[in-house]
Amino acid sequence: MIICLALAFFSAGAHGYYSYGARATGMGGAFTALANDGSAIYWNPGNLGLINGWTIEVQYGRDGLFAEDIREDMDFLRMFADSEEFESNGIETARGLWDTDWLIRGGDTLSLVIANQYTAFHFTQFNMFYAQPDTDDSDYRYNLSAIDVKEYGVSFGILGGSGGFSIGVTGKYIDSDAYFWNPAVWQIPTTDPGDLYDELERRGESGSDNCWSMDAGVMMAFGTSRVGFSARNLFKYEIEINPDTMIEVGPEYRLGYAFKPADRFVFSVDYSIDKEQDLLGNDLDGDELAAGFEAVFGQKQWLILRGGVSMPLEGDAPMIFAAGAGLNFKQAILDAGFAFDQEQDSEKLWLGARFNF
Repeated sequence: MIICLALAFFSAGAHGYYSYGARATGMGGAFTALANDGSAIYWNPGNLGLINGWTIEVQYGRDGLFAEDIREDMDFLRMFADSEEFESNGIETARGLWDTDWLIRGGDTLSLVIANQYTAFHFTQFNMFYAQPDTDDSDYRYNLSAIDVKEYGVSFGILGGSGGFSIGVTGKYIDSDAYFWNPAVWQIPTTDPGDLYDELERRGESGSDNCWSMDAGVMMAFGTSRVGFSARNLFKYEIEINPDTMIEVGPEYRLGYAFKPADRFVFSVDYSIDKEQDLLGNDLDGDELAAGFEAVFGQKQWLILRGGVSMPLEGDAPMIFAAGAGLNFKQAILDAGFAFDQEQDSEKLWLGARFNF
């Protein structure tokens, strides 16, 4: 999926981050070996063989996040209509904001997956907005960046051997548009991420790109255990907005383990290799470890509860806590997943619906 992009706006500083689906979000992102629904096309196409019959899956995720304790300051800075008013009334407030790594980030994702055993088709639209102080500019300007991406993909799983071993591949056609704007603080008309995205699209510089990429995954089953490995965006590519602003899309690698000691309970662990951002977009200096569980309750197995945690193995990024739930109506399952960091300045919400035939 395109939302797995390791995006790096070199001059703008924006990043994409690893997250897709209500179930995975509710388990802290520990889903590489576990994915047995339409989200396998994102987490591990090698798991497609775990899907029984036809499934149609719709997912929606959203975040609109402010850095800690900066929202009131940004609203205050919006009051100034020109540079003279800013110089006399707002410069001290701006100096405090310029000590932060980022100010606002947000994005929406909408995805449709149609899958049968070993085959899946998907369409995903993803956009991301990012605001950051321009610390290289003494005039107190913002770097505002955004990307809007449409992805069309097809996945195939192949069963191999007799030990529960399977592999899968996903081919993706990606249509991307990117925007960049560098206004002074008194030029920003709103601090709402959605409105800022529209303003950026209207007034900013833009770039676009069309390209192909590929994901691959492996799954091995050993009784009550499964091991999975996924590699995404194997073909690195770039989207140029202007000579100083580039989006780089590179490979990501993830190793997962799932253990199911009982029919109604499963535990999973994921290890992200050389990861740059966590589930909520915080910068990492290296690898990340995530762990989660999923438990089913009720005589008719109608209630599903999930929980998880993810933590950096290097650096000072915060620990992330996650929780989720699902309602099982036999042929339809409704899911929700929520994640937040220990500093409570970032959060993410996903909603999903799965229909099985």
